[in-house]
Amino acid sequence: MPLPNHLEGSLLVPARLPQDSVAHLREALASPSELTSVCSRRRKGDGSDSCVDQPKGGVGKSTSATNVAFGICGVLRRMGVSNNRVLLIDTDSQGHATLVTTGRNDFGADDSLYSVLMADRQQAPHILANCIVQSAWDTDLHVLPASALLEGAAPVRCADHR
Repeated sequence: MPLPNHLEGSLLVPARLPQDSVAHLREALASPSELTSVCSRRRKGDGSDSCVDQPKGGVGKSTSATNVAFGICGVLRRMGVSNNRVLLIDTDSQGHATLVTTGRNDFGADDSLYSVLMADRQQAPHILANCIVQSAWDTDLHVLPASALLEGAAPVRCADHR
């Protein structure tokens, strides 16, 4: 499934992707049988959530997510939506989406998705609000940054609930 031509220029320019990366992304999208899940749901109010999951490494997940999030900001702005903020949640411990959109890769135990996941349930909303940072790309694009600490977060949280 090729990328629509009208998306190729507007979405892929911010990351300044080399042409071979665009070809790689097209190849990854062309084999949906390898996709673990694609889900989208409408929330109450004026928002929606979307997620694409692919366990295979090097297929452009972070690159795609950052470009789609940036593109959604522009589309919402052009449509005149009053609340056009977009939140990109970087769940990859490598933190590439975080680095590309914020220019930083030094998020850790106190200011990243890791801190939200490790927080007590009552504290999590407050910690989440303090961890979200504005993207360097667009004032309406915000990022919940990843941390290398995410690599060990799942086993620790699972052990807490046994």
